[in-house]
Amino acid sequence: MQRSVREPRVHTAVCILALALACGGKSTPAPATATIQAEAGPDQAVVSGALVTLGATVTTNPAGLAVSYAWSQVSGTAVTLSSTAEKNPTFTAPALPSGQRPSALVFSLVASASTATSAASSVTVTVSPAPAQHADPVANAGADQAVTSGAAVTLDGRGSVDPQGAPLTFAWTQSSGAAVALTGAGTSQPAFTAPTVADGSPAVTLVFSLVVSDSLASSAPASVIVTVNSLSTASFPPPPGTPPPASPTPTPLPVGGNGSNRFEMGAAQ
Repeated sequence: MQRSVREPRVHTAVCILALALACGGKSTPAPATATIQAEAGPDQAVVSGALVTLGATVTTNPAGLAVSYAWSQVSGTAVTLSSTAEKNPTFTAPALPSGQRPSALVFSLVASASTATSAASSVTVTVSPAPAQHADPVANAGADQAVTSGAAVTLDGRGSVDPQGAPLTFAWTQSSGAAVALTGAGTSQPAFTAPTVADGSPAVTLVFSLVVSDSLASSAPASVIVTVNSLSTASFPPPPGTPPPASPTPTPLPVGGNGSNRFEMGAAQ
């Protein structure tokens, strides 16, 4: 009798199991590819000469990868970045004179992580020119005056000006001399009554100061001198700064001789 031959099924199953155990019981997935996205930050508007900081935002997958940065200026007035490899470099906006048009500076950012590199992202920084310099107002307290004892005196600051043409406010004060009461010290023409100066007494000198202001600045003070004489004084001394009188006999004589002329009227003349 011949024996029947059986297939080694048990041994085949054992080999399949051993192979599965050797392979870890599961398949190994392919390694993930790193990705990175970069944003150069929102556009900015700054003034001439300002310190500007660029702000990058970077996202990597997987998160936490080491990132390198590469900034460059694309257009506009050339500036110097504090670093082209920092996340947030700084620079000083160019100086633009007053009246010039704003200048647009464009910067580009490319970031890298692992084997991935981001697409370029740009940001625009618009630089406005320096504001026009404000010229301070100029106070004018008027001409010096010489008055009599007890006279009504009016000061005059109407010569004060504002270079921008802005309205002015007035502030009068008395700097020295016998105190008087100013009426309308906040106007362009305040008034006061001169103090009494007794006959034979020396003249009294009063000094007043004026400061004018607009909405942004005030002027340097301007002064005016008022000399008060007694009623019995025959002639008042000229105020300070008065030029000497002209000579009665100028040389050469003006055209016309000594100033006298003879005229005759008639048909024959």
